[in-house]
Amino acid sequence: MAPMAGFLPITSLFAGLHILVLVVLSFAVATNRGQVMHAKKDPEKDAVFKRKSAAQTNFYQYLPAIILVLAFLEGNAVLAPSYLYGLGIIITVARLSHVTQLFFGPETLPMGFRMAGTLTTFLFLLATSTLLILLGLQEAGLLPANTLGNRRTWLGFSKDVAAGAQAGYDTASAKAKTGYQKAKTTVKDNAPEF
Repeated sequence: MAPMAGFLPITSLFAGLHILVLVVLSFAVATNRGQVMHAKKDPEKDAVFKRKSAAQTNFYQYLPAIILVLAFLEGNAVLAPSYLYGLGIIITVARLSHVTQLFFGPETLPMGFRMAGTLTTFLFLLATSTLLILLGLQEAGLLPANTLGNRRTWLGFSKDVAAGAQAGYDTASAKAKTGYQKAKTTVKDNAPEF
């Protein structure tokens, strides 16, 4: 089956960037482990190895949540693409800030980098999870249909885009109804009489 054109392109971009960072971190940790073991030391007692390993682990533990949140927001069209790109950039910079300070240590970068990355990550997850909860409650009918705004225009969608999306839906719906009527007529005309 061929992939759908343009399927979650924003999430794909940021997933690719985060996974690339994870590969770089993993390679650095593996290389450092080899160097420590070659020197006949225990990697678990080496401070540099422990710090780099902690950076890799910390970066990885947030990766699935970040990718899922971006995918759900993009897939459900909760935010306009420009807002979603902005969120992706913010979380990428936050995670890089945190992991870079942890990886290189306080001798190289001040603790503020790590603290800013942590705080921004928490705020990102809090804000995006709130949006997803509201969306879930709204779509389940537990909140009024306009909780996220009329066609979600306050979330960055222009009225033209929202109207275009509605027009596209209406056209697809009309085509489906026409196709159903044609199929029904064809079956009726070609059915043997009993």
